[in-house]
Amino acid sequence: MDADAGIREEVLGAWAAG
Repeated sequence: MDADAGIREEVLGAWAAG
């Protein structure tokens, strides 16, 4: 798993939470 994948997932989660 790429490190970016984890970062993106976390960022997308925060973004989706608004």
